[in-house]
Amino acid sequence: MAIFGWVDKLFGDTNLAQRVILTGSGLPLALVFARNTVPYTAFMRGFLIDSGIPLTGWVQTAASAVLGTALFAAIQYAEIYPLIGAKKRKARGFAHSLSLFAYVVDILACWSFFPPIQGNILIFMFTPSFSRIDWLNLLTGIITVWGGSWWLQLRQKFADENERGGSPSRTVTVQAREV
Repeated sequence: MAIFGWVDKLFGDTNLAQRVILTGSGLPLALVFARNTVPYTAFMRGFLIDSGIPLTGWVQTAASAVLGTALFAAIQYAEIYPLIGAKKRKARGFAHSLSLFAYVVDILACWSFFPPIQGNILIFMFTPSFSRIDWLNLLTGIITVWGGSWWLQLRQKFADENERGGSPSRTVTVQAREV
């Protein structure tokens, strides 16, 4: 079972149904995350070009992909930091401020690269039309920004249920058998 130790660490104390739910929601989330690394990779490519570092071709592409993904990961970590760290009261205040800043940066990066409105936003504000909304970009931005924290909260809820002795549906089943 040591081979699957990383699975146990990722899912914690969850049953098979909960693991299926977490995996089923986690895989699309990972695909959306992979799509949203593009703005950060493009930002890092521009940064490397503007900084004058003599990188060209595949080296520049690889460096910007690695640095862009690392920047994306740092932003995502800052967003979920209040959920996974920050035990002390003072640290929680800082963690929530950091998280809010990361949410704003992430949504601006996502929606500036994948705009949810086709065309000029001012025209849309004065004459809104559902046909001008790019629903995929809108959904991608929402999932990217809040998907990671939602997934962690779902995982934590399953872990809490298992600590208390099971989910409410299991309790009902046990009570029905006792009668």
